[in-house]
Amino acid sequence: MSAAHRATGARLPGDARAALRHEYGTLGRLVPRVLAKCPPSSQIHYGRVAQANQPCWSRGRAVLVGDASQAVSLFAGPGDSLAIGGACVLADQLARTSRVEDALHGDERPWRPVIVRRQRAARRAACWFVPESPRDLRVRRAALQLSGLPGPHRLFGVSLTGRQGPPLRRFASSRLG
Repeated sequence: MSAAHRATGARLPGDARAALRHEYGTLGRLVPRVLAKCPPSSQIHYGRVAQANQPCWSRGRAVLVGDASQAVSLFAGPGDSLAIGGACVLADQLARTSRVEDALHGDERPWRPVIVRRQRAARRAACWFVPESPRDLRVRRAALQLSGLPGPHRLFGVSLTGRQGPPLRRFASSRLG
């Protein structure tokens, strides 16, 4: 089972079980019974959802790859696909240039806009999944009710996930097989 909620403070709670009970204990229905069966704190993974926003992905011959450079958070969804795409773009750049430093710089120039768009979409999705205020919660509920209609469901999907990016082929000098 997993759950997500907004938390304040820079530190994780010392007792994850107590934090979950505090956060969800007033929800009623089945929640109190589920919380009563909650395992000990040592068996609970309680973490933060965050994005990496690095000003540059390389310095000299050292490079950040995958989530270290382009983490979009679990709210964005395609983190694995972005890591694979980023690796393909980097491999293409390394194959095309004689200097590693040039390849690393050449990798970031076309790929960063893709990541920035995905990170922006992830921030929108986080506000959707974990509303910041009662007003935002009411808006989400209304949007969910409208989502069954033909036009709005496509609009909501694009607003949460962003528009589909360009095919990976566009970033490569040769055909990716």
